[in-house]
Amino acid sequence: MNVTLLYFDDCPNWIVADERLRTLAAEFPGFVIERRIVDTVEDAEATRFRGSPSIIIDGIDAFAESDAPIGLSCRRYQTPGGLAGSPTLDQLRSELAMHAIETRAATPDDADAVEDYHDRCFKNTYSSQLLAGAFNAPDREGTRQQFRDWFRPGSEFVTQVAVVDGTPIGHSHKAKR
Repeated sequence: MNVTLLYFDDCPNWIVADERLRTLAAEFPGFVIERRIVDTVEDAEATRFRGSPSIIIDGIDAFAESDAPIGLSCRRYQTPGGLAGSPTLDQLRSELAMHAIETRAATPDDADAVEDYHDRCFKNTYSSQLLAGAFNAPDREGTRQQFRDWFRPGSEFVTQVAVVDGTPIGHSHKAKR
C-alpha cells in the first residue's frame, strides 16, 4: 500500500499527520509513506491538492470532499472531537484498513455470504438487546434480496465487496451518477 502525504512547510498539521501515519506503519505490512511538498499553484492543480495535509492512499485522496477547492491552504478534517488539522489515528487506521483488504465488484451470488456476515455482526453487536426483546433481528431473506438487487448488473448502485480468504464479508455502494 502506497501512502503519499502532501503538504506545504508552513502548515503545522502535516507533522501531526506524519506522526500518526508513522505510528500506523507498524500495523500494515508493506505500507510505504512518501512525503511530498506542494508549494506552487501548479503543483496543487497537478496533484488535485485540497489542502495541507492531504493523505493519498493508493492514488486516492482518502478524505476528499468533492466540493473542496484545490489550492494552497490548510485543510480541516471532521473528527469525532470536531474540526481538526489532521484526521485522528482511528480515522486513518480505518481508511488504511479499507485499502489493505481485497475488494472487487459485487455480483448477486455474493448476497448470501455478505448477509451471513452482516447477521453475525448484528447479533454480536446487539445480543443483549435481542435477548431482552428490545427489538427484533432483521428479516434475513429480505436483506438477502435487497443485496441481490443492489449487486446485480444494471442496478442503480455501484457496489464493491470486501473479500477475506476468498469470502465476501461486506460491501459498500453508491448511487450511479
